[in-house]
Amino acid sequence: VKLCLQQLSSFNIHVQIDGSLCWAAGRPPMRAEDLLWCQARKVHHCLSEHMSKITEVRVRDLLINDEWNLARLNSCSGPVSGKWLTSFPASWWPLFSDDIFIICLRFRCGIPICTAGHHCMHTPIKDQDEVCRAAMDRWGDHA
Repeated sequence: VKLCLQQLSSFNIHVQIDGSLCWAAGRPPMRAEDLLWCQARKVHHCLSEHMSKITEVRVRDLLINDEWNLARLNSCSGPVSGKWLTSFPASWWPLFSDDIFIICLRFRCGIPICTAGHHCMHTPIKDQDEVCRAAMDRWGDHA
C-alpha cells in the first residue's frame, strides 16, 4: 500500500480515506501509517484495481497485433477474473494448491507453463483412470 500511495502521489493523484482516487488539489498525500487495518484492506483493494486497469490499457496497446496474447488478456481481464490477485486475503490458508496457483499466475503473466510436446495429464471426473495424453503447446493448450 505504501508503494502504491507513493507512486500515485508522484502523478499528483491522492487516495481518500474510503479508497477512492482524486487529484491532489493542494492536499497532503495520505500516508500508509495513518490507515487503520480495516481501511488499509479497502484502500489496498481499490489501489490494486486502479493500478490493474492502468496496466491493462498499456498492455492492450502493446498487443494490438498479437492475437493469441490479446485473447489471453481478454480472458484474464474480466470483471472478476483477477479478484484472486487483487483482493486482500481473508484467510491465511490458501484454498488451492501451490501448483495450481503457479500455473494460473504463469498463464496470467504470459509465461510458458510447460515444454512444448508435454502430454496432458487431465482426467475426467467420471473416469479417473482415463488420462487425456494429448500433446500440448508451451501454454498448456492442446496442440
